[in-house]
Amino acid sequence: MKPETSDTVKRFPVERFLMVLAAVAFLTGALAYSFRVDDRLRKEHVALLEVVLEIRLEATIANLFLEEMLVGNRSGKTEDVMHHLDKAAWYAAAMQVGGINPDGIIIPSADPAIRPDIAEVMAQLDALRALVAQRFASFERDGIDTSENQAYRVALAGFAGASDRFQHKLRYQFEREQWLFRFFQIILGFVLGVAATLCGWFFYRYERQRDAYLALLKARLCRIKRLRGILPICCSCKRIRAADGCWKPVENYIRQHSEADFSHSICPACAEKLYPGLR
Repeated sequence: MKPETSDTVKRFPVERFLMVLAAVAFLTGALAYSFRVDDRLRKEHVALLEVVLEIRLEATIANLFLEEMLVGNRSGKTEDVMHHLDKAAWYAAAMQVGGINPDGIIIPSADPAIRPDIAEVMAQLDALRALVAQRFASFERDGIDTSENQAYRVALAGFAGASDRFQHKLRYQFEREQWLFRFFQIILGFVLGVAATLCGWFFYRYERQRDAYLALLKARLCRIKRLRGILPICCSCKRIRAADGCWKPVENYIRQHSEADFSHSICPACAEKLYPGLR
């Protein structure tokens, strides 16, 4: 295995790590925001579905009151039936402009796609309210089989159909938007996991490089320490006594205890002494 030097220990990629960390922070915020929007949409759709149920309930109660009063099973006036129809109309209007009742605050829908459906439900309720008094009067005058009674039945069927279509449309939109948000959250979660894995990989690489660099520094420090202190050297042959007691040439000793190496040549003074005629 090739020993690591200062050139092989790479610098930690701070810029890349910061970019990945910023991406992780952004994706985490986007994922949290998607959960918040999903919760808001779910509450809005559930509230609208509850309002539609209230509209249908009030209209059903009004129709039951009317039928029971016409056959004599309940005593009352037209105002009793109109009271429930007025409540149904109030709930329908609250879906467009909002409203407050004892049960809480109704937030108006901001979706322009369902406003025509709300308007259709309100139109059918207005038709029912207009026909209630006429049906009362015609029943007292001509009995059950009258044109007003038939018109009321048609208006009631129209209201039931409009409210059914509106309810189904709300459920479809809610399920579709919920599926889209779930898919978006899964994608964000996957990308966030990849980014977090990259962050962990950067840390892992940094720790490995740091450990390798520290090991390299320790090895060099150990080599430097070997050359420190007093070296016993022969005053004649200049050999150095090693730790095992052997006398070694200077170049061999330094080569073993450091990264230095030697190339042999001859200095001018020695050349003049050994080779006096050589220039």
